[in-house]
Amino acid sequence: MAPTSNKKKPPSTKAKATPLPTPVGGPLSSTAPRRSQTTSKPTISNSVRTCSTLESDGRTQCTKVATLWQPNPERCNVHHGQYRLLCKRYKESEQEVERIRTGKGLPPDIQTGRYSREEIMHGLEIVNGYIKAIRVEAIGREIHSKRFGLKVGDAYQTRMNVLEVELGKARRVVAKLGERALALYLEHHPQVVGVGRSPESQKIWKDAQAHILPDPPQAASGLFIRERRRISLPPSVNSGQTTSEDEDLIEQALQWYNDIEKKRLQEVLKPVLDLNLLAGDDSDVAQRLGTVLKLDSDDPPSGYPSLATIRHYQAVQHARRIILHDSVFYAKSLDKNTFQEFILSNDFDFTDAARLRELTSRMAEFALPWIKDILVEALELSKRPHSGDEANDIGDAGSGIQILGGPVHNHAENKSVFDEVWWHLFTYLKPAADTDYRYVGLCTSHSDLVGMLSIGSLGLLHPPEFCRFDDEKLTTIVIDARKALSLLGVAVTDLVSPQALTIKNGGVLQTKTKPKTSGHVVWREAESRAYLFGAVQHENGGAGEAFLNELRARPELYQLLVYSETDPESKVEESGLDVDGKALPALRIRTFETAPSSSSISESEIERTSVSAWETVQKGSDLMFESEEGKGLGYVTRAKRREPNWFFSLKTFPVKYFVVLDAVPNRHGSTLLKHVAWAALRAGAYAEGEFNEVEYGRSLSRLGEAKAKELGTVDT
Repeated sequence: MAPTSNKKKPPSTKAKATPLPTPVGGPLSSTAPRRSQTTSKPTISNSVRTCSTLESDGRTQCTKVATLWQPNPERCNVHHGQYRLLCKRYKESEQEVERIRTGKGLPPDIQTGRYSREEIMHGLEIVNGYIKAIRVEAIGREIHSKRFGLKVGDAYQTRMNVLEVELGKARRVVAKLGERALALYLEHHPQVVGVGRSPESQKIWKDAQAHILPDPPQAASGLFIRERRRISLPPSVNSGQTTSEDEDLIEQALQWYNDIEKKRLQEVLKPVLDLNLLAGDDSDVAQRLGTVLKLDSDDPPSGYPSLATIRHYQAVQHARRIILHDSVFYAKSLDKNTFQEFILSNDFDFTDAARLRELTSRMAEFALPWIKDILVEALELSKRPHSGDEANDIGDAGSGIQILGGPVHNHAENKSVFDEVWWHLFTYLKPAADTDYRYVGLCTSHSDLVGMLSIGSLGLLHPPEFCRFDDEKLTTIVIDARKALSLLGVAVTDLVSPQALTIKNGGVLQTKTKPKTSGHVVWREAESRAYLFGAVQHENGGAGEAFLNELRARPELYQLLVYSETDPESKVEESGLDVDGKALPALRIRTFETAPSSSSISESEIERTSVSAWETVQKGSDLMFESEEGKGLGYVTRAKRREPNWFFSLKTFPVKYFVVLDAVPNRHGSTLLKHVAWAALRAGAYAEGEFNEVEYGRSLSRLGEAKAKELGTVDT
């Protein structure tokens, strides 16, 4: 029933005086609400007015007859009732905000560091209530201004700015309480100190936030979803279908925010919330893994988990790591055992949902160590998907931090990255060409490096640039040889061939230099040798040392330089056909003269005169280190200086570097690499005797079959 009073002020709860002014045109002001100037409906007659309330779009005016606020009615019965409830509710929230803001109601930083578990939970209850009050007031004011004529002036904007600052403070208090809760957990579980939140992982977390989220985590208060510094109101709030004057427009708006953001989050977290939701995903990972890792067996590994299962646990562990590293999320995860319980809780609001959705949906943008760790855990968990206690699925149950019913571990100290981890890492990320160096940073040993190159060579990593040629036949030769070397524990990271013209002309070119003998022609002869660079294990003995011994024993085929990374640069081992058994240079030149009987010179030419001594242009050691003449940086120098994007720039373990030069000058590097692969095959007992193409092909097949058996993908 409409009130009988003729006063223009609507009945409402009068607010107490506050330190900040109530905006002009607020619910207690006698100023008449503004009307839409562009879309107002004409009045029915001179004595009848339509309701001045605007619908949620802020433009369309209500068409019902205004019956309240005599003698000049402003609103219909329904909208007047909604207006009274709106003003009453947000003014009460304003009083609550001011009570806490001015009364120091939030837990101070100096005390949160000493809180007990009970005090933490009580503090979270207080601050979550404060956050709710701020949002109720902010959304109420926005609805009032967009729908019921509140003027938006300086006072309005000042108040909204204050609310946003206060919400930022409140979220920081939640973060502090989360940090304190984690500290208490670590005090009671000292065996997990440093687990899951290592300095490396915390740096990855900060970098990912800066890249993925639009604002720094503590600067973004997440007050509301904004459009040009105004709150976006849901279209469902009083969109012409309201029938009751006691509808709570603020609660509808809050519910709309929560529903839409949590629905979006649940779409992203389908792999986390329900494994069955992935039923349509590619679940034949065993078949795919078997096809890639074995050469001639069609039987997939028995009992291997489906890709859906692995992706489920991968998403689960990614979300757990995010919650562990985000203090606000961690605080809100306390006393909750499942993701469903966490997401549907009242204190997990729409801004939390929006942030978690962004972070979980962009897993590939986190640094590689983070992704590698969650894959290790996912693979372990996926092999026991029906276990009742996830903590027991990954090593010692007490070695991980428990988050929402499951563990988070730190795998930085793992001795090795398993082949299946490399496989899933590569198939998930689909690395771009020439990015191998990024994955070297995950390796903790030479064994990891060999595993990375071996699995990558099975078609999961693009062949590096030095393996790609215009001639497809040469490309195939080099890729097959490098694959064999990788499987045998030899990492080859570069191959350089002589220039095509040098190969074509045998290194001999006519010059215009004045000859010593009148009428003769001066020729320049160059010996340009193909060479390759790589590394083997640092320790003496084993497959790496056997491989180097094969090279040392055949100086007529291989010119070798070996450098141990722990030795001074002056200590470089050389073996070859040069003076004192040293390696022949990578490039040397000399000149000679001939009679002008022909325009070219061949091996059969015997009338060479004025033959000069060889001049060394590039020594083998120049390929290793920085040359004295400043001709460029050698491979080892580039690795030590951590040259960006260089293959070994992120390596953290010692190795023995080597350079192999072709004893035969002026021929393509594919021949050298093929012969070096033969030496490795001999060292691994997959070949014997002298090189020939037929036996080389057979040896490659034997190697492939043996390695497939080692990987467990061929039935024995």
